[in-house]
Amino acid sequence: MWLAALASAHAADRYVRAGTMGSGSGLDWNDAYPRLPSALVRGDAYYIATGVYPAYRLADAPSGAAVITIRKATRTSHGIENRMEQCLRRWRSLVHR
Repeated sequence: MWLAALASAHAADRYVRAGTMGSGSGLDWNDAYPRLPSALVRGDAYYIATGVYPAYRLADAPSGAAVITIRKATRTSHGIENRMEQCLRRWRSLVHR
């Protein structure tokens, strides 16, 4: 059971946006991958912005219980940045009462 917790502790949100001009690290929307990387990381979630992308074949071998999550980025669900924005808004509302 603690192995599952350890695996999820290493999980990260990754960002994919066609035409991005950042570093291409995938760590945030400004530095998003321009397309899905050739090797996906198990346990990570990939948020994909609207755009035109080259074809991609999912060929990652099964490995343990960790899955690869690929999601269409939406206005209400677009990764950790979204959760951080929600926490910040909540914090501000509590501070300014």
